[in-house]
Amino acid sequence: MRHLHLFDFDGTLTRHDSFTGFIRHVHGMKGLIRVLLQSSWAIILWKTGFRSNTYAKLHMFAAAFKGMDAEEFRNAGKTYADKINRMVRPETKASLNAAVRQNEEVAIVSASLGDWIRPWAESQGVRTVLTTEAETGGNGRLTGRFSRPNCQCGEKARRILEAYPELKSNRSEFFVTAYGDSEGDNEMLELADEKIRVTHQ
Repeated sequence: MRHLHLFDFDGTLTRHDSFTGFIRHVHGMKGLIRVLLQSSWAIILWKTGFRSNTYAKLHMFAAAFKGMDAEEFRNAGKTYADKINRMVRPETKASLNAAVRQNEEVAIVSASLGDWIRPWAESQGVRTVLTTEAETGGNGRLTGRFSRPNCQCGEKARRILEAYPELKSNRSEFFVTAYGDSEGDNEMLELADEKIRVTHQ
């Protein structure tokens, strides 16, 4: 039987959100404040329930990165990945390490972007990373949009089933363990035999 481990990233493998941390990494604290101010109305609409998390996130992403050279963005992701070990939750990271050591299948499934999650995951021996991705225009610069839907809620489940179609056709061959901390992980956790909720203390 194949044992598949599914890990959310922000708040599950890490102690806090990596998206705003990446904005600060690239633009500094003043730049992060500028982005938050420019996106404040979108954030308010999200927090008051009038618009989705994705709506606010797209506005923040565009304010921070629209027009940035894609190669520069990827390189910034690699340097940010070097900082992630300072952010990890030791207990969840230990579970990931154990699964990798036992040569079991591991996937990180996150609404954050693959440009910093992917290099960190590779350094941990994890090859499968299912994330939100930035869209690049024909001029080699970021458009300020995502190339695929924001990888949260139902999109997480869709991406998992896309990567592992055998979960539909041969479900009995899998034992699935999923780790999550928020409502955005619910659909992923529903795919699992073993559901592990990471609590914030």
